Amino acid sequence: LLFGGAWWWSQRKNPAPPPIAAVPPLQRVLVLPMAHDTDMPDARALAYDAHVLDALAATPGLAVVDGERTDQALRQADAVRAGRYDIPTVHRIAAANRVLQPTLLHTAEGWRVQAILHTIDASDTSIDGPVARSALEAIRDWLVAPAFRDTLHATASPVLAMPDKDAALDAYGSAKLGVQPVPL
Repeated sequence: LLFGGAWWWSQRKNPAPPPIAAVPPLQRVLVLPMAHDTDMPDARALAYDAHVLDALAATPGLAVVDGERTDQALRQADAVRAGRYDIPTVHRIAAANRVLQPTLLHTAEGWRVQAILHTIDASDTSIDGPVARSALEAIRDWLVAPAFRDTLHATASPVLAMPDKDAALDAYGSAKLGVQPVPL
């Protein structure tokens, strides 16, 4: 009986594991939150992020990862390490073939947006905007620059529709943060 049980055990077949579908990343862009220094309030930067994402989503020929999916990708424990993004992990989690990483800089000359476009199958590309007098102008100038449109392979430049008043942007960003805004 023992011999028969051992023979039966050695002859049984293990079930094959279910196949895992290997899906390539989608042809879309994940836009990371705009890095900024202390010259820019977090609420205003969050408002800029939301408006930039809306402008990119409305741009013909450009598919972007929506805000909710972006938030999910960035909340993953592996995606953010000490304020730095693990770009390959972000690519994988968001299922996007490109990741746009913008930075809003305030220098002695003025405001400027510098960005890096991380692409899975190519080297990173810098997309820098011109120097402007205000952060809002810097973002607008960056979005309409031909280099921005060409690098992202968009058929048109994004149209940024947002208020010119910092107080309105701060209130909007505070609402997105869940913080009570200062009365206008």
